[in-house]
Amino acid sequence: MDQLLERDHEVKVLVGDPTRLARKSEKLTVIAGDTEDAEKVGEAIAGCEAVIDTLGVRANTEAEVQRLLKITEIVLATMREQGVPRFIGVGGAGIDAPGDKKGMVYRLVAWFSKLTAHHVVEEKQKEFELVRRSGLDWTMVRVPFITEGEMTQKYRASLTRPPSSRISRADIAFVLVTQLEDRRFVRKAPFVGS
Repeated sequence: MDQLLERDHEVKVLVGDPTRLARKSEKLTVIAGDTEDAEKVGEAIAGCEAVIDTLGVRANTEAEVQRLLKITEIVLATMREQGVPRFIGVGGAGIDAPGDKKGMVYRLVAWFSKLTAHHVVEEKQKEFELVRRSGLDWTMVRVPFITEGEMTQKYRASLTRPPSSRISRADIAFVLVTQLEDRRFVRKAPFVGS
């Protein structure tokens, strides 16, 4: 959100508790509500040119998987209804996409992730399939291990295998915001890393 505002974008954000949002700006519209409320999602998307979706599961449970998939369906349907073409989302590097050429080490890490966080990995794979079939101009950024740290604005991207094992939250945000202007990855799911 901060990076979007710094680049002079008008931003709408749907948040459950607006008091947790310290940032104020004339270009920021805060909508209080639940992401499962189709009316609030519609209010947040109305008049937008793109949606950046960073939602993830809060717990490794089947119920949480179903909750997130329901939200994804609401967002995608609302975007189609309102004619908003651009969807940018975040998924883990464990998501499988056509054309992947993941090495043995990566496959072992992915196997371990599926073993320890089965529902989380399942949700993100199902979410990716919904987005891929949406008919929208989507990009699903696949990220490895997420770290804290300063934004470097330097990242590598690959459509076939993870370029590194980690990336900072700040650089993930930079990648997402960059996708608003960078059309190289429309209808693609690039792996990104530092």
